[in-house]
Amino acid sequence: MSNLKSVLKYWSDFNLPVLQKSLDQSANEIVERQENSEKGKKLLIKLTKEWKASSSEEVRSKASPVIKAFQKEIDSLNSRSKAAESSFLLLYKNLLEIPDPVPVLKQAESMKKQLDKAKDLELENQQLRTTLEEYNTEFADVKNQEITLNKLKEKLKKYEEQTDEKLKALLDEKEKALQISYNEREQKLLDSKLLLATKLGDSEAKIKTLKEELEKTQGEIFELKSRHDEEITARISEMEILESDLERANQQLLAAEKFSENFKSLFNQDTKDAADGLGQQNEVQYESMRAMEFQLLSKERELSDLMEEIHHQQSVADKFKRTVERELALAEGALEKKSKEVNYLNQKLNSMGDYEEIKRELQVLKLIEFPGLKEDENELSIDVKPLEKLLLEKNKSLQSECTKLKVQNGELTGKYDQLQKSYSEVYRTVNDQKELISQLETDIMNVKRLSSNDFTPTSTITSEAITKAVEHLHADEFDEMDKQTVESLLPIVSSQRERFRLKNLELESQSRHQQYQISMLQNEVDSVRQDNVKLYEKIKFLQSYPNKNNLSMKIDDDSTQRYSNSYEERIDPFNDFSRKEKLQRYSNLSTPEKITLNMTRFILSNKVARTLVFFYTIILHCLVFLVLYKFAYTESCKDAMLPFSDYERILKSSDKNSMTSILVDKKPQ
Repeated sequence: MSNLKSVLKYWSDFNLPVLQKSLDQSANEIVERQENSEKGKKLLIKLTKEWKASSSEEVRSKASPVIKAFQKEIDSLNSRSKAAESSFLLLYKNLLEIPDPVPVLKQAESMKKQLDKAKDLELENQQLRTTLEEYNTEFADVKNQEITLNKLKEKLKKYEEQTDEKLKALLDEKEKALQISYNEREQKLLDSKLLLATKLGDSEAKIKTLKEELEKTQGEIFELKSRHDEEITARISEMEILESDLERANQQLLAAEKFSENFKSLFNQDTKDAADGLGQQNEVQYESMRAMEFQLLSKERELSDLMEEIHHQQSVADKFKRTVERELALAEGALEKKSKEVNYLNQKLNSMGDYEEIKRELQVLKLIEFPGLKEDENELSIDVKPLEKLLLEKNKSLQSECTKLKVQNGELTGKYDQLQKSYSEVYRTVNDQKELISQLETDIMNVKRLSSNDFTPTSTITSEAITKAVEHLHADEFDEMDKQTVESLLPIVSSQRERFRLKNLELESQSRHQQYQISMLQNEVDSVRQDNVKLYEKIKFLQSYPNKNNLSMKIDDDSTQRYSNSYEERIDPFNDFSRKEKLQRYSNLSTPEKITLNMTRFILSNKVARTLVFFYTIILHCLVFLVLYKFAYTESCKDAMLPFSDYERILKSSDKNSMTSILVDKKPQ
């Protein structure tokens, strides 16, 4: 088989028809070349005649040896080309008559495959005979199995009843445990809500008192600052007045000192003049001198008084400066204390800054959880129930809803399990009935063949099998059965078959209905799960408020743990961040990148798209390789044909030269 395949592959690669076509084309070209060479010879003869007629004898004698040499070379080339052409034509004739062996080889290969299939069919026939014998033996054991099946069905019913009782007991226990746990949680929630309400009242009172203290301290600080600024401005103005008086007194003192010095110099000169004999002055000058002395003494007294007053004012100014500095230091200390108190109060206010937010959240929660509350307030205009009572009522309603949903969930899961069991049993019975129907059909066909007169080798085998199968059922009556009884069996079996077919259709419709119910129940279970997650979220929100002793409630239950896990997965910030990051990256992509990404996602998610893309890439690669191979082959053929074309050109020129030389040789003869 492998040799035949290799020969077939070789001949198909050889492609004999294409080679014959190419040889036809080359033979036609050779004939055309021969005709062209004949025409060229005739032209050369004409040209040589004209040349001999026009040229002189000296030129002829000089050119004759060269022409003869060319003639010899052309003759040798001509003989060589003729030999090659004759060998080519001989090969062409032989190859033209050879038929293409590829179809014959393909037929041989198909015949060989058919022979292998026939062998396989013979083996399958033997196996079918053995299986038929085994079925005959199994058919004998079917009746015994029916009794065992009935016993097993009774046992299954007993087990189902026991399991139902156990499930009911377990469900009752679970309901009691859930009721106890929910009561405990309800009590804890009530305690937490009461503590939360008291805390809210305390925090509101504290915030009010802190706000009043802050306003008082701010007013006192502003008053102290204004007083302190007024005192400082008054003291500064007094200091400026004292400094101006001091400067004035200093100037007066300097003027008095200058005047006294001038007066002393004048007095000394007068005394000197009087001593020198000028004592003839009158009494008026003497009195003026005395008056001036008196004025000088009075000025000196005034100057000393001014000096004492300046010293006194300086000491007073120093005392006032010290008192002002002391008062300033005290005011700064008080200011620092007040600023510290203000900072502490601001910190307290910042720590309690979420009061308005908590209040708003409580109002929102009231509006969400108790939507009829606002309408009652507007209509009745009476005192609304406190938050604790509203939360208790809401918690009770939620608890009742949760218990109802739990019970419904348990019932649905029980129904789902029962439907799954019944579906598996129905599926098993349908498969068993299908097998029995196929066996009955084969048995009926065998009986029909027995009733007919035409006996074939296969009919004898099947008749033997049926006799073996029916022997153990009614061995005494089998000899008495004739053709009429066998034929009467056919309508019974066909009616039984029709009955089984109708029952099978009913079972299929029931199974489809059960599948639909299962899908509906699955959807209900999913919706119940989502509702439970939402309820857990509400419970988590209510638990988020801290107790008085900062104790958080812990609920240890499998169901709440499961719902807590799903809730945590839903509010996981990392998942949210990764989703947002993916959306950000996707939005940052350009339109061609988005198209390529969506195309790759679609191809990778769809099986048909994957297979199409796979075969498309393979076909595209094959096409590219074939085109490249073709271009490379044509280029190599062109490169290989270049020397042959040059050779043909030389041959043509040599044929022309040889013809001219022949004509030249013939003419002198």
